[in-house]
Amino acid sequence: MKPLKKRTDFSILEFGKFLAAILKRRVFLLFLLLDGVLYLLQIYRHEFFLLPIYYLSILFIGFIWSAFQVYRALSLAYQSKLNTVPIGNMPKSELAVLFPSENRYTYSISDPYEGRNSYITDVQKNKAVESHFDERGIFHINNEIYYVMGKGGLDISLRLHNSGKLPFDILSIDFDHNLNLSHLRIADVGVFHHGGKLQYPVHLEGGEVIALQL
Repeated sequence: MKPLKKRTDFSILEFGKFLAAILKRRVFLLFLLLDGVLYLLQIYRHEFFLLPIYYLSILFIGFIWSAFQVYRALSLAYQSKLNTVPIGNMPKSELAVLFPSENRYTYSISDPYEGRNSYITDVQKNKAVESHFDERGIFHINNEIYYVMGKGGLDISLRLHNSGKLPFDILSIDFDHNLNLSHLRIADVGVFHHGGKLQYPVHLEGGEVIALQL
């Protein structure tokens, strides 16, 4: 495949249009009329005489002046066609994270002793071990709290809004689990959309909003 060459020359048709625009300019016609008047004056007044170089100079000045006007008009017309948009007004994509006004989150906590009933029963039957439940339902063994980490669920609802005008794709959503909580461990279940696990990439058009659950 041959590389494309940049076009730098005018075609014959374009040059013809440019030349016609020059010859139609009033300033060129004015100098042409002045040339004609001087020539007629030379014919009828024999004492008035100008060398041909003067007629050509007058005509040349009118041509150059007219060509400059045509060039300036074409330049202004070309610049007016360019859509110059300030950087601040250029269309862009923006991601906004919103929370619904109601039902922002739901949570649930399971019994920490769930599934440990047989072990607790064996401890209570063991006469060598002092064990009991206190008024809060916490089980004590030899005056120390026996506590098994329970399981809980936290569902957070949010909305992702493309507040810009350009579309974009969400490739992934990551979570930061480094909370430095010795008594709490967070397991990432995933991101859900309409009850199903979110599939990537997520395409958002300008102004589009999707609801997610974490």
